Amino acid sequence: MPDLNPGTTFAGHRIEGIAGRGGMGTVYRATHLALDHVVALKVIAADLAADDAFRERFRSESRIAVSLRHPNVVSIHHAGEEDGLLFVTMDLIDGPDLRRMLIAGGTLPPDRAIAIIAQVASALDVAHSRGLVHRDIKPGNILVETNAGDHAYLTDFGLAKRFDQATEAGALTRTGAFVGTLDYVAPEQIRGGRVDARTDVYALGCVMYEVLSGRAPFADRDENVAKIYAHLQDEPPWLPGDSGVDGELDGVIARALAKEPGDRYPSAGDLARAATAAAAGHDVLRSAERSVATGKAAPVTDEPEAPPIDDTVESRPPAPSTVAAEPPAPPPTEPLTEPGPGPTEPIEAPPPTEPDLPGAAVTEAEPPAPPAVGGERAPGGPGGPKWGRIAAAAAALVAVAVVAVLALGGGGGEGDGGTASGGFAQPKLADAPPIDVAAWPVAVSAGDGIIAVAARDGQEVQFIDEGTGKVTGSTSLPGPGQSVVVADGSAWATVPATGQVVKAPLDGGAGSTIGVGEGPIGITADGSTVWVADSESIALSKIDLSNDAVSDPITLEAGSFPAEVATGGGDVWVVDRDNSVLIRVDTANTSTQDDFRLGDNPKGVVIADGSIWVANTSDHDVIRLGMDGTRQDQVDVGGEPRLLAYGFGRVWVANGDGSVQAIDPSDNTFDSVKVPGSPEGVAVGSDQVWVTTGTGDQVVRIDPGAANG
Repeated sequence: MPDLNPGTTFAGHRIEGIAGRGGMGTVYRATHLALDHVVALKVIAADLAADDAFRERFRSESRIAVSLRHPNVVSIHHAGEEDGLLFVTMDLIDGPDLRRMLIAGGTLPPDRAIAIIAQVASALDVAHSRGLVHRDIKPGNILVETNAGDHAYLTDFGLAKRFDQATEAGALTRTGAFVGTLDYVAPEQIRGGRVDARTDVYALGCVMYEVLSGRAPFADRDENVAKIYAHLQDEPPWLPGDSGVDGELDGVIARALAKEPGDRYPSAGDLARAATAAAAGHDVLRSAERSVATGKAAPVTDEPEAPPIDDTVESRPPAPSTVAAEPPAPPPTEPLTEPGPGPTEPIEAPPPTEPDLPGAAVTEAEPPAPPAVGGERAPGGPGGPKWGRIAAAAAALVAVAVVAVLALGGGGGEGDGGTASGGFAQPKLADAPPIDVAAWPVAVSAGDGIIAVAARDGQEVQFIDEGTGKVTGSTSLPGPGQSVVVADGSAWATVPATGQVVKAPLDGGAGSTIGVGEGPIGITADGSTVWVADSESIALSKIDLSNDAVSDPITLEAGSFPAEVATGGGDVWVVDRDNSVLIRVDTANTSTQDDFRLGDNPKGVVIADGSIWVANTSDHDVIRLGMDGTRQDQVDVGGEPRLLAYGFGRVWVANGDGSVQAIDPSDNTFDSVKVPGSPEGVAVGSDQVWVTTGTGDQVVRIDPGAANG
């Protein structure tokens, strides 16, 4: 379905521009003509709108959603159909979604994170009391007005379902599919089982883990089948030691992510109150907990249902507890630097199976042993699942996971060794130790014999001598660093949270700050100009290297969250992550813009060998486009491809799965090199490739391997 152009009149609204995209459709900023009021207008994707069952569900759920009034729920105004298109209008929230905040800052401080989670929990409690289950809680569906003291709003109840309208739980999965986002989906959704309020508690626990650690609980699983299995079987990892919280919050998250719904918190509010208390060093008595859900949205129980709650849910003060559980030791996992998944997609799953039913295939598989108590989570750890129930059905759940991931389009292959590049010798880790740098190095650039590294948590740019591998100096940043480029004898680093670019001398020392829009994030240099993509202003800015002057920003008409930027062929190319498009801006006439469709959650971009290369993080591939924007090829590298660089005749891919791919443009084959940590940034020096390891807090070097022949 083509986008509605700015200035178009649709259903009594004037379209002002695109505000965002998702799996359900496109959201526009629009003005209600009769009331002269700006709203968010969501047009449902054509393939969904063409389905009769979906259309009926859309109508019935819109009636319910419009009645849901709460300070932390995005209010729905109207829903209808115009020119065969389904649409819904709602309040336009002046602020980023939580996913954008995590991209810009990596994590949130514990008090700020829990305050946002508590607001979302309050909204969920009200929805559950009305018989609604959201079923797609994720950072992208949580909007935050940061200029109003972090006022959080829960949005996209288009996936919610009022269960008292269904004759049986199976009505949720009549097509054999569950709907949700894989990083936050509860085990019962994967199994095709009954979904209730505790399903949202699980997803909210995943979000809480992510805002504290910088990644979703099982984001380190490279393949979709591994993620599905982890939700079904694996216990959640512990928060990293540098997250600023103590072990009490680990126990809260463990209970929220229990495999069995009955082992979780009975309500989202109970989860939020427990997290608030744990962060303050208190405990909450379980006797104060209760389910607030009504009807068939409530857990199946013999206990009487709780009465509906008021629209405003006030937190009960934490009560002292008699015993605090001793948290087990964390497993040796590290957070990834990529905070969020792409848009929601329907994920096919088989109907629920039991181990003794045909198709369960339990006779050929041994259920996994429970984890050892020493140094690991104890079986059924703090609020955790009853291991015996899980182990007894493990093989059946593996069968569910395998079939479900096949419906996703499958998991792809490992980049390492999957396809070898015949034109070059195999690259390998350099025979040199990793270089310790400031916390959470995310970007790297090479120039003038210096390697510049921008650190997110460390909030500085560090400089490494390319010849010796020694850190020679650093420049402090006013906030978390994001991107860096070496140009004209200086390093230029973006600091999205402060709306500034820092110009730092290559010998370290004090840098100068340059105000660039509201959220500068991606940066590159070309000749006499530094180009900066601004994710908040949705614009492209340029800095004149001769005098550091910033020109008027260039509004990106097709943008929603411009992130990375590259130059080539007389154009600037900007990757927009929300709208999944590549925007071309003519440097000679910046009002001339085109956009080209990309894959899911695109990130890195580089111009190489007469082509444009873009990494699609959630599609696990790198696509190649001609300089006219036409798609030429796709390289399935697996994992989580992030930032890109070009040199030594190959395109280098920093892959969050712990590897770097070297793609040969002559035939699009690639070699892989395993590296420690979670690679984020990559740069090409004079004789080596330099890679940041994200939360590994190191930079490693790769010997590129010469061309054969």
